[in-house]
Amino acid sequence: MIRDWQQIKRDASIESKWLFPSQKMVKDHHYSAGYLGLRIAELLETIAERAPFVGPVEGAEGNLIHFDLSTIDPYSFRHAFAQRLADATDSEGRSTTTPEVLQDYMGHKNFNTTMDYFTVTAKRRKKALSAIPPRRLNLLGQPVDIDYERDSFGKIAVTLGTCTEPQNVSSNGHSCALSHACESCPFFLVDPLERDGMAAKRQHLKVQLERARIIRAASHMLDHYTARIADCTTIIDGIDEYIDGLEDEEGAAISAALEQMADVRRRATSPRRIDLRQLLRGAQNSQ
Repeated sequence: MIRDWQQIKRDASIESKWLFPSQKMVKDHHYSAGYLGLRIAELLETIAERAPFVGPVEGAEGNLIHFDLSTIDPYSFRHAFAQRLADATDSEGRSTTTPEVLQDYMGHKNFNTTMDYFTVTAKRRKKALSAIPPRRLNLLGQPVDIDYERDSFGKIAVTLGTCTEPQNVSSNGHSCALSHACESCPFFLVDPLERDGMAAKRQHLKVQLERARIIRAASHMLDHYTARIADCTTIIDGIDEYIDGLEDEEGAAISAALEQMADVRRRATSPRRIDLRQLLRGAQNSQ
């Protein structure tokens, strides 16, 4: 479309460095910032007259909304473009747009501005997961009944699950007897949806073990990390066994939720790198 438009300009003998040059000014200049808004307003008036929305439409989160054409402005298209790319996934539910690519497309100077779009995506997925009933498993992978009334004062939230150790609960998490090595604590209850997080913790402990070996740490420290890694494996195996024992439909829902949680975690913790070779090649090509 851009090439066709440029050809139209050439056919009309219009010479300008701007893609959409204003014809009302003596000097070569682009249209004013408000010009696009006026043209969009005219388009929306035509749509409202000839093809109006006669009822509510489905919103981005699956909710029904009464679509108000008057809320559309030029920025809406830019925002929608970015959000669609942030939401885009392949057939296996994996993101097809990295934050770096979206930042380049949008021209954001601040990386946090780009990540806001991925935050929206993560919140939508978290909302979808909230429909799945919460569960708690002990260190052996056995389900534990959830009592919401007692949970408010008998448990506290910890990384990847909840803690029921009385002294730690009463001190709001500041009296942990195991220095927050929850995977080795009999008072730790894990949520099956945190399987990916537990796997990430196991990998972190393996890295710590290798570092301890490199510096030739004392054997009791090596045994400490080895035991914690084994405890993580026991929990992960218990989660897998629990999910395998569920009804097909319920197990499929949990597995799908785990994939979504893993995807959110991967994108939230993925390293941010700059491809210097590509930048240098681009600079050489432009010279």
